[in-house]
Amino acid sequence: MMIQPNSPGSGSYAPMSMVALWGLHGLIAWYLSRDLYMTAFGVGILAVGTVLTQFFSKPQGAQAMVWRPGMMAWNIVICWCLWGALHALWNFDALFAIIWPAIGYIANYSGQSYSGRGRRRAQDIGV
Repeated sequence: MMIQPNSPGSGSYAPMSMVALWGLHGLIAWYLSRDLYMTAFGVGILAVGTVLTQFFSKPQGAQAMVWRPGMMAWNIVICWCLWGALHALWNFDALFAIIWPAIGYIANYSGQSYSGRGRRRAQDIGV
């Protein structure tokens, strides 16, 4: 008998690491823009968007949400690297990049959940 370990997104530290990533995104946004209200708004949008995505995308009958802190970290890294390039070329303000990780996370999460459904169906029939 083989015991399958928990996925990294369903552990007890995953929600805490998501909150830490939201805070890191907020610190970066505040440091670059120095606008506390827009930074709080951006972090709030990121948090609410993440939780709503988790809530509406979880499989039927599932009790726990599947957090994906790695996906969120990559979205934050891509967001700020893209902003850095745009800032260097066209002097974009940091406030333009505040909600980009939320958009990227929602898009990546929905894409992964749709692609995973076909694999689950194939595994269910023994393929």
